[in-house]
Amino acid sequence: MTKKSFKAAPTPIEPQADDIDRFVQSGPGKDSVTANAQMQKTANEEPLKRLTIEVPKSLHTRFKALCAQHETKMADEFRAFMEQRCSEWDAA
Repeated sequence: MTKKSFKAAPTPIEPQADDIDRFVQSGPGKDSVTANAQMQKTANEEPLKRLTIEVPKSLHTRFKALCAQHETKMADEFRAFMEQRCSEWDAA
């Protein structure tokens, strides 16, 4: 029987103040790499806000499948819909 060898646990990195701010601004479920990429992506754009909605499972499945067929992201399609609807209401 061979012995298993384990690597030493990685040394934890102390978060800096700006790392904590980025984490808080990006919302839950984001690691620092994802938060940094998001901050760089939107550096020249308006800051993003997270929106959580509940929809019937069948509608979600249908929407997700259609977005996949059209090779678009669900979030992009939903943002476009919201923009169109706001424009309609602004014009009224």
